[in-house]
Amino acid sequence: MVPYRNIFFGFLVGLSLVCFSSVAFAEGVVSRIDSVKIVNGIVTGSGVDTYKFKASRGKSFFVSVSKLGSDDTGFMPSLKLIDPDKNILSREVQNFFVRIPVLNPAEGEWTIEVGRGDEGKSGGAYEIRLVEAPGAEGVPIQSREVYTGNIIRGSMDVYTISGEPDFMGRLILTLKGGSEFFPEIWVISPNGDMLSAWGCSETCEQDFPLMDSGIHTILVWRDDRSDGEGSYTLSVSGMRENIVGTIENEKPVHGTVKGRDVHSYHFDVAEGSSFIVTISGKGEAVPGFFLDLQLFDSDNNMTDAASGDVYARLSAFDMPAGEWRIDVNRGDGGEDGGDYELKLLQAPVARGALMKFGETYTGSIFRGAIDVYTISGTPDVLGRITLAPTDENAGFEFDVMVFAPNGGMADFIGCTDRCYTDLEMTEYSDYTVMVGRTDYHDIEGEYTLSVERTDGKVETVDRGIDGLFMNPAIPVWPRRLLKMDRSAYIYRRGMFLPFTSRSLTQEDRAAAEAGDAIAQLHVGDCSSGAEAVKWWEKAAAQGNVMARNRLGTVPVRGDANRQYEAAGWYRQIIEQGAPSDSAFQRANRMVSGCTKAQDFARNRKLLREVAEEGVAAAQYNLAVLYAFGFDEPPDFAEAVKWYGKAADQGLIVAMDSLGELYEHGDGVRQNDTKALELYQQAAKSGYPKALYNLGRLAAEGRGMSKDTAQAAVWLRQAAEGGYADAQGELDMLEGRKTQAAQLWRRAAARGNKTSLRRLVETYRKDGIPEQDYDEVLEIYRNASYEVNPQAFVGLADLFAKQEDYFEAYFWYSLVLDTVKDVYLPTNEKKALAEYAASEAARVKTKLSAEQIAVTKWRIDDRNPQPRSEAQKKAAEFLLQRWNSYQEKGADAASPSLFNLQAANMGLALAQHYMGSFYTREGEARDLARSIEFYKKAVINGRVQSATEIGKFYHFGIRVPFDLHEAAKWYEMDVSRGYKPAMDRLGWIYLSGLPNSGQKAIAMYEKAAARDIWEANNALGMIYLYGLGGVPPDHRKALKWYLKSAEKGSDTGAVQAAAILKNYEPRDYGRARKLLSSFGSAVALNNRAYMYEHGLGVEEEQMEGRTPPTAIELYKRAADMCYGRAMYNIGRLYITGADAPRISATPIQKNTGIARQWMERAAAYGSVAAVIWLTLNSSDGMDSDLEIPQEEVTPPPEPCEKKGR
Repeated sequence: MVPYRNIFFGFLVGLSLVCFSSVAFAEGVVSRIDSVKIVNGIVTGSGVDTYKFKASRGKSFFVSVSKLGSDDTGFMPSLKLIDPDKNILSREVQNFFVRIPVLNPAEGEWTIEVGRGDEGKSGGAYEIRLVEAPGAEGVPIQSREVYTGNIIRGSMDVYTISGEPDFMGRLILTLKGGSEFFPEIWVISPNGDMLSAWGCSETCEQDFPLMDSGIHTILVWRDDRSDGEGSYTLSVSGMRENIVGTIENEKPVHGTVKGRDVHSYHFDVAEGSSFIVTISGKGEAVPGFFLDLQLFDSDNNMTDAASGDVYARLSAFDMPAGEWRIDVNRGDGGEDGGDYELKLLQAPVARGALMKFGETYTGSIFRGAIDVYTISGTPDVLGRITLAPTDENAGFEFDVMVFAPNGGMADFIGCTDRCYTDLEMTEYSDYTVMVGRTDYHDIEGEYTLSVERTDGKVETVDRGIDGLFMNPAIPVWPRRLLKMDRSAYIYRRGMFLPFTSRSLTQEDRAAAEAGDAIAQLHVGDCSSGAEAVKWWEKAAAQGNVMARNRLGTVPVRGDANRQYEAAGWYRQIIEQGAPSDSAFQRANRMVSGCTKAQDFARNRKLLREVAEEGVAAAQYNLAVLYAFGFDEPPDFAEAVKWYGKAADQGLIVAMDSLGELYEHGDGVRQNDTKALELYQQAAKSGYPKALYNLGRLAAEGRGMSKDTAQAAVWLRQAAEGGYADAQGELDMLEGRKTQAAQLWRRAAARGNKTSLRRLVETYRKDGIPEQDYDEVLEIYRNASYEVNPQAFVGLADLFAKQEDYFEAYFWYSLVLDTVKDVYLPTNEKKALAEYAASEAARVKTKLSAEQIAVTKWRIDDRNPQPRSEAQKKAAEFLLQRWNSYQEKGADAASPSLFNLQAANMGLALAQHYMGSFYTREGEARDLARSIEFYKKAVINGRVQSATEIGKFYHFGIRVPFDLHEAAKWYEMDVSRGYKPAMDRLGWIYLSGLPNSGQKAIAMYEKAAARDIWEANNALGMIYLYGLGGVPPDHRKALKWYLKSAEKGSDTGAVQAAAILKNYEPRDYGRARKLLSSFGSAVALNNRAYMYEHGLGVEEEQMEGRTPPTAIELYKRAADMCYGRAMYNIGRLYITGADAPRISATPIQKNTGIARQWMERAAAYGSVAAVIWLTLNSSDGMDSDLEIPQEEVTPPPEPCEKKGR
């Protein structure tokens, strides 16, 4: 069986179906086409035939256009597919046929356009087919019956089969005839989802689920270009899943399995944790009894497999989060019952005997069994764990696995005599040690295990006061928010002369390159000459008024800058306010977009000197420094003074700015009449911003009688003058609310704070239209990455309307925490604070005491407060008792006793420890007290405690099973950056609670903003597979996987490459470059597969490089113990290959070499290799076949077999 090219991404191939036909002979046909119908047509030159059809919810569809006849040899049919929103989803041109499948399409009217890709003048005959699945009529399949089919190039056969709960199907397709015949098989569920897909070059066998009630559709089509018919046989057999249950950590499960039964056990895995699964036969021996064990991840991908007649074991390290599954079945297929015991050990959940440095422990274990130990960790401690078999001549084989506190693998060794592993501790938490037996001797094996320090230090727990207050989480805040940058807010606010108290950063330049107009403006401000003009022009082209102002000051050469003169009010500063160019330039150089914080005091002094000389521009810039403060609190009185001096000289922007101070009452008594007078003076010269301010006051009746007609005149003049906010106010005034909101959204997305404020106010009153929700949410989120109370209150309103009171309360509280420190007009700041306080009080009544406390800690995480004396006293007490316990051991007081004392003193860490203590098995187990202590720890700021409470509700331990309640507790820790909580909450959103995918997206986007690269992969997975009710979108999936690859994730690179390779528009060159940047086994294997099939090879050759051959890359991946690569090598020896891109020397068919590779692949988890070996027993081998030993080399030792 040939592995389908990244099946789970849905490699887009076509299909065709023959039922009945009609003919369209005229060019330019516009017609409807029905499902399961063939239409014939002729196209000439640039003529296009158009067909329309309606796509239904829950159905996928497939379109195929095939060339008819051979008279017009140059005819290349083209096919264009257009969705209901008029987006072109695909445009294909091929020599013989074109196919486009669409899985779970948007509901509505779709359009197909057929033409000539070559634009030949003669008539090109074609046939077009459309089929929907489910719903296509096909041959009904009965289990174990054999069906025969014959298909030609471009055609397809359709079969149907009924599903039922807990039913698995096994499909067997055997090729009977046809040159270069390569069929592909798709299985479509009753809901239109693709369940399985693969391709065959010989006989292939595949298991697939038929667990949904209803009709499943099986499609068999040809993917090759050969002319002759291809014949095949098809059959389906079924097998039952008799048991579906759960398995818990350290709790063995017993069962009896026979025949083709499958026993499935589900369990939960935390992100980055590890686990070991063991199975062994029990009871009276059954002749031929052979157990198979298979492991499936949360995406139902089989990641590992093991078999054994006595016992079998699977190990998986550093695994992704989700619900995993273990399948148990009889490998021998015997019908008599075979008893087994299945056991799961998870790290770091598994608990064992507490090991102390300098002590030796004795153990005795049977084959396949595992003993567990625990070591309390201390940062910067180096230790050595030593294992010694008691009888070194008995042939026992042991392995020792050490797991970090997060469950990740720290070290792994195997030995038959004395061996050791070194351990470097990095945190205050428990490390897990597991000792296992891997031999088959039927007697117990004894051993000793010891741990000692190797750093020469005496073992004490010197945790330190600060260590006792540390939380196991990364900062919640993006770097830009960890320390509030007041001038950054001013810069984004869109002032006439924007400032930023920072130099240009790499982040700014990257954002500018990506098209961010604000960043482009800043890069231009920090550049000079032609480079500055280049970036200003880029920003101006996006409508950025500040950039247009900059360009208005650039000397005009010819007519190059005429388009910017209308917005170039900056030029008027030169013309009106500067007695000489040199004086103005000296004043202006003192304040620029790259001014550093430490320069403001010096610049203020120099500006005052120039301002006192009477330079209006310097007076204006000095007033700006006083108004906004920058490095010190604002001084509005001084701002009024210097704005007034500049205004007295006729500087229109100074008149307008002074009017705003009077309007808002900053530095002077609030006076709308005076503000109106100043705006009118500035507006006489046609200054758009002053006209805008006049329009506002007239519309509101401030300083004058309310006059909407005059307000509309002024606003229209301001809009025509290039002031972006004016058009939105005009639309609102004249009743065009939708248009106004659209303008404000666009402006807010570019960083305009006035538009953001108006957008928030409008949506608070009228609500957000459903179709605009995602866009508005993104605008608010992007704005909230900086200290922006307007964005904070917008997010708070949004969450409050969704009844997400926890998030709403946080954002309202954040408004109150930040509004006093940012520049806003006094009256606007007061109104914002009053509204946020009122709403915070309202939503607070919906929250628990723990949620209110966590909100306080979330805000304190940004600006930590000093610890109280009581907290310090509790920490000192606990530290002293810990050190005494480590020195005296059993003679000291029990840790549970002094932890309880410290917990009662209010220390959050001790309260968390006590919560953990009461969850352990034994006499101390008291889950009610455990929850009580965890809640206290949450209130006192301990991250992780809320997650532990969430687990109780998640699994129904002591409390009723309640995923909503579990999500509430997980959200508390997620809000503070605790990744294990994010993993569990992600599982609930995507698998537990229906249609919660948007919540998962919001959570993972926040995590991605905090540089948690795994969140990028999670977002890619959500969009690729359409999880949690989110519509599939491979373009968004690609965006997030590429972000993950940029962070160094080979998973992100592999997934992104697969999308580039399999989805339109395909980009083989970029996919190849991505895979070439990573050296993991998966990346090497996938890159080799591309080379084998000639994808991306030509681009690399055109770049002047000689690419490695496919076999070289497969062998490199095989050397890393990747079973799929070993299988691919074996496959090449089965078929032979002579293409230079595959191998420098032709690969001759050799079943013996193939079998060696298949056996090795099967040992390393390749299911395809297991199936091939099952179907091709060694009895069928040619006994005379010579197997050159140099052809197969073993992988280098040691070979770490990790779960994938």
